[in-house]
Amino acid sequence: MLEEHRSFAVPDTPGLRVYPDHADATRFYAVPAAPRVARDEQGRPTLSLLVYGRGNGPHLNLLGGQVLLTLTLALTAAERRALTDALERPLNRNLPPHVPPVRVTLVSPEWLDGQVKAELLPGLTLSGTPSLMAANECVLSADLTPERATEVQRAWKQGLPDARLSYDLSFSAAQVEDTEEDRSGTAYTSTADTKAASTDPPHDPAFQSDRSASFRTSFSAQTTRTARASLHLQGPLGLSRSELEGGLQVTSF
Repeated sequence: MLEEHRSFAVPDTPGLRVYPDHADATRFYAVPAAPRVARDEQGRPTLSLLVYGRGNGPHLNLLGGQVLLTLTLALTAAERRALTDALERPLNRNLPPHVPPVRVTLVSPEWLDGQVKAELLPGLTLSGTPSLMAANECVLSADLTPERATEVQRAWKQGLPDARLSYDLSFSAAQVEDTEEDRSGTAYTSTADTKAASTDPPHDPAFQSDRSASFRTSFSAQTTRTARASLHLQGPLGLSRSELEGGLQVTSF
């Protein structure tokens, strides 16, 4: 299970948060430090704007529109390779030649609930609930009024400079507690000479000290329980103007 308070960064993969497993030294949890727009198989961002109206060119009178985007916490294939290599390197550094190399496993946290928001421009915020599985994707959409469609199209051509993405999440985490305890007391032993023991007065202090000894022991224990942890991720849209231009569609009739 993920250990929330032992997260760390890996120089080879900037922009990622990495958490160790509480019990398995080869298991790690990784999430981006900020939400991302998902990409399709061709690497294109899954973000589109459709505006429609009457007329043509500069005389187009917009009647409305729709914006659609998918957000994700997935790592790219390149990030997974680089992170895996960086985590395996110290684990294999001093292994004897005949020992098989150690392999690490990258997984996603166990998501419990969450809320996703995409503020595309002031006054226009899309919100939804993520899938709570693996990359925790979330599809967001909104229908636009004629006025809002005009505003979004204008900002879209400028690269949506004010757009912000956010995830507010809770997930399962391991809470590990170490405890130590000292115990002291008296240990009683039998005497080797039973005849001598029988002649000693039963309340003789010397007799009592001969048959007892103090002791002190200590032990440590580790307990693990499941806790609910929270995570807030926020960042810019992270797309270029050219990428946004590819997602803009204007329809007239």
